Amino acid sequence: AIIPAIFALCAGCNVLVKDREDRLVAAFFATLCEVLPELRDRAAATSWNGERDTLDLGAFDSVVAFGNDETLATIARSLPLRTRFVPHGSAASAGYVASAALDDESAARAVAEGAACDALLYDGEGCMSLHVLFVEPGGRISPAQFAEVLRDALVQTARRYSTPASPAVRARTALRRDEAMLHAPERRIFADEHASYLLVTGWSDDSPPLFAPRAMNLVTVDDPQCAAAYLQRHDITLEALAVSGLGRDYADLGAACGAARITRFGAMQAPPPGSPHGGRPQIAEFVRWIADET
Repeated sequence: AIIPAIFALCAGCNVLVKDREDRLVAAFFATLCEVLPELRDRAAATSWNGERDTLDLGAFDSVVAFGNDETLATIARSLPLRTRFVPHGSAASAGYVASAALDDESAARAVAEGAACDALLYDGEGCMSLHVLFVEPGGRISPAQFAEVLRDALVQTARRYSTPASPAVRARTALRRDEAMLHAPERRIFADEHASYLLVTGWSDDSPPLFAPRAMNLVTVDDPQCAAAYLQRHDITLEALAVSGLGRDYADLGAACGAARITRFGAMQAPPPGSPHGGRPQIAEFVRWIADET
């Protein structure tokens, strides 16, 4: 919620945010108001229970909400027509590695290092976290060999992060690892004993991604059309699409999957400030336009 809150403040709005359990937004606002005291009366963050506590969302000019489709539909029904509703539903992010990128070992390692960062940063729990990686065959490095390069990058990236995953995150990742081992013994599964990462290869078109913390599925596809068909089959809308940048035009794939961004590996979770979240404008959501035709 911090990003839309910043744009709303820039548009001159007063902002109230329903904060997270860790009070992240309140801490951010406190720091912000130390630097810009004039925002002290315009930015507030507090916690409330949507089912138990009463808050008239219809009193606001705009409401931005993140959640699943059911939650967003409930909020939408409670709002009057005059309130602008900006919903951000469930979304994920994917990567595409063309065969041309696997003809060079240094290029393949660079892609793997970037993909590892995209998968593990923020415990892989955001809409910009990499969860499914499409890899083309035909390069000098096969998808199976690239999986081993990616495994090494995940190990190094997990070690580089100073803060390990929480016990709850590790438990969820370990559970999905054990499920994959039990139900799909033909797949190759890479993980460590601490469940600091999970990479599953040999994933079929019939199986959706794991969507577990710090987990990624590697799916071999012949072309971007196959990747688009996989995502559409499992009703996955993309927030970001990371690409290897060699050998392919990815605009059609991004459009077919509803991606808001096409970016390079390693930059998936660091969008430019003005990047359209969910394919929507940022500050324009909080501005009323007036055309002066005199």
